[in-house]
Amino acid sequence: MKDETVQKVTDSDRVSEVFARNMTLYMKVNNISGNALAATSGIPQKTLWVTMNLKNVPTLDTCKRICDGLGVDMRAMISRVLNEQEIQRTKRVGRVFDTLLTLSSEKISAAREIVEAFAK
Repeated sequence: MKDETVQKVTDSDRVSEVFARNMTLYMKVNNISGNALAATSGIPQKTLWVTMNLKNVPTLDTCKRICDGLGVDMRAMISRVLNEQEIQRTKRVGRVFDTLLTLSSEKISAAREIVEAFAK
């Protein structure tokens, strides 16, 4: 089942743009300042600013540290443009993803069927 409302990253979209957009939305919705995120992530405030304003392409390590500071899952934050509720759920989705990686192909297929049934 394909959800037409899901906006996936395409060739014309850069992962850093998607990450910056998701990061900025999460910070705004949760009233998190650059200073507060700098303190929790260990990333300099200037690095956060240039990342949010697309003045540089952050390394994966920088993205991971920012996401850890925000308490969100990096894999989801770089995957596509998310809405506010989706960003809030990224940590739980990340834990499910980690569990899925340990399953056999048959169990993954069964899990996919269950998830698709819920999505209908």
